[in-house]
Amino acid sequence: VVNQISQTSIDLRIIEDKHTFGGIKEKIQCISNIFGLENEKNQVVYNAISKKIQLLQDFKAINKKKSNKFLIILMMRGTSPVVAGANTSGDGFLKSLGLQNSMSEVDGWKPVSKEEIILADPEYIIVTDRAFKSFSSKEQFFLKTGTNLTRAGKENNLIVKDGMALLGFGPRTLDAAISISKFLKE
Repeated sequence: VVNQISQTSIDLRIIEDKHTFGGIKEKIQCISNIFGLENEKNQVVYNAISKKIQLLQDFKAINKKKSNKFLIILMMRGTSPVVAGANTSGDGFLKSLGLQNSMSEVDGWKPVSKEEIILADPEYIIVTDRAFKSFSSKEQFFLKTGTNLTRAGKENNLIVKDGMALLGFGPRTLDAAISISKFLKE
């Protein structure tokens, strides 16, 4: 489709996705430039984003000291959770917050077995709304996914977030990151 569009007279721009909070600022700046938005209006948005990123840098410094392991579940494929391994937006999200990915030895988004999750033993599980909606409660989620045998399951540490807000690396990603950071701080 991209090849077909590029052969037309339509101005096509592909914005690189860096999976960092700084990359979000770069996207906003790029889009502002494409649309020729006034610098004054752009600066208001840019400053608001910058403040959120600074707050997240403060949280990152705190989180790095804790070394808690996290698991991000994107969706369920049958009975197997599809998790964020290395080189994914989920891994980038966790790294941006100074958090450890319990599935960093997996490359990409992959379905994994209950046994692999139990061996990884995350202390926190972040799951998308989409993956969570087929479960009636946190308890059912932990039980049916086998995560009840992990530290996250035993301590009831489950965070449910909108998938695009969490992994889309747009302005809503910053809000999701702040929300999670505040939850961890409590």
